[in-house]
Amino acid sequence: MKAAVINNPAAGAGREPQASRIDLARRALADAGAEGEVIVTERQGHARVVAGALARRGFDLVVAWGGDGTINEVGSGLVGTPASLGIVPFGSGNGLAREPGLSMRPAQALAAALAGRPRPFDVGELAGRYFLNIAGIGFDAVVASRFNARPRGRRGAWPYITLTVGALAGYVPDRYRVTLDCPAQVEDLCHRETYEGRYFTVVLANSPQFGNRMRVAPEARPDDGVLNALLVDHRTIPGHLWRARHLLWNPIRAEGIIRRPVLRAIIEGTAPLPCQIDGESFTAGTRVEARVHPGALTLRM
Repeated sequence: MKAAVINNPAAGAGREPQASRIDLARRALADAGAEGEVIVTERQGHARVVAGALARRGFDLVVAWGGDGTINEVGSGLVGTPASLGIVPFGSGNGLAREPGLSMRPAQALAAALAGRPRPFDVGELAGRYFLNIAGIGFDAVVASRFNARPRGRRGAWPYITLTVGALAGYVPDRYRVTLDCPAQVEDLCHRETYEGRYFTVVLANSPQFGNRMRVAPEARPDDGVLNALLVDHRTIPGHLWRARHLLWNPIRAEGIIRRPVLRAIIEGTAPLPCQIDGESFTAGTRVEARVHPGALTLRM
């Protein structure tokens, strides 16, 4: 087997020396009898380019060692190729990795990726960009932008929660028109639903949780051929905080949310749309389209 490990040196800063990570990856490849390489990323977007090049060179497995952003880049580079994705979770939230129960310990995660079997994995797309876990338009994108802009330091759930509460004060949601193509009971057919309103956020989930065990879409499965759309209505700040106790930890009980399985979605606003894919924020035009690519990737676990 030809296998490579792509390591993001910025992920988990201060938790483990970079030299130790490289040495651990090389030993894991050798123990598995794999012909392999260890690559350290140099800039944002580098992992996607490297992963695509490795797939073209005939590598069977490419392991992403980092947070959800690194995993997104590596997975995006492997979409539609025979190469499988492996994951060593090393970010602040690890939303994608926690749900299937991947080990948070690098040595165990590497061993599982190298010894595991490939499983089909759906890939979402929003505004022409792939996502593996969760994408969103609205408040979660604003929070992701602020979270990524803050100085490197304490990570994890608590800084994210405090930043979220602070962002609520000045946030005014846009009025959206959301068109959802939902799967019907008859195979290969679907029905269309349209909603209009001032939505707090519109979430498209391929997997259940944002990270840190915040499971906003417990019905989402990355191998069922659909995305789960959540349209969250706008409320006062006390109303949002009151609902948050359910939305983040017992989301089925949260009120004011439309939940639908979808094959495709179109979101239209009156201003450029704040978007995020797997925690990485960007601004799109006033109209974006999302869709699912069933089984476009294989995950080795």
